[in-house]
Amino acid sequence: GYGLHTSEELLISPKGQLITDSIGKYKIPTSDCVPEKFHVALLKNASTKGNVYSSKGIGEPPLFLGISAFFAIRDAIKGHHRQNGIDNDPLLLPSPLTPQVIRLACADNLTGRFAP
Repeated sequence: GYGLHTSEELLISPKGQLITDSIGKYKIPTSDCVPEKFHVALLKNASTKGNVYSSKGIGEPPLFLGISAFFAIRDAIKGHHRQNGIDNDPLLLPSPLTPQVIRLACADNLTGRFAP
């Protein structure tokens, strides 16, 4: 989920070919991306029976958690805008928020020349 919203960018050539078609060209999160302090707890005494700790699904939660990284970065960019007197509300950003997208969204003297 984290990588989906921050680094797993699909790039397409002008001819419509997928450029990021292999692990060497496709940026995925690694163990270096995990915070040193990362605490998780499972809900005890849940009422649903038949599932591990009464979980409904196991595939979606990582995607839901990943979107929190997207919005944390978005909030940081909005904070930068407030501190620098940039009126940009609502702030619409694409996913994934790659370093290039974040840098352009910060809208300073240098990136302002390239921003739409």
